[in-house]
Amino acid sequence: MSQRKSIPTSVFITPVLSRVGLTEKEAKEAGYDYIANELPVANMPRAHVNNDLKGIFKVIVDKETKLVLGATLFGRNSEELINLIAMAIDNKIPYTYFKTQIFTHPTMAENLNDVFNF
Repeated sequence: MSQRKSIPTSVFITPVLSRVGLTEKEAKEAGYDYIANELPVANMPRAHVNNDLKGIFKVIVDKETKLVLGATLFGRNSEELINLIAMAIDNKIPYTYFKTQIFTHPTMAENLNDVFNF
């Protein structure tokens, strides 16, 4: 466990609530100069296919380094997507990777393009 930098967690309620890294409150308290973005699940194409419009995705990014500080995903398949964000945090991959990555359509993963679109 000592080699792990961030540990994603999920609470299997409906919809699933998943989290990794810092919350906005924690980023503020730690003195980060950050930006945050939210994307309602109702704005996601796959959510309409699934007929499941409940939830929201929120991400926190360091303004200067462009590194992902944390994410809270409340929605279907968040237990899968949170692992991608954890890998970005652990490997210091800038948020722009998610912004420009091509994901299959329609999937919940493609919404990472939009939530990281600052």
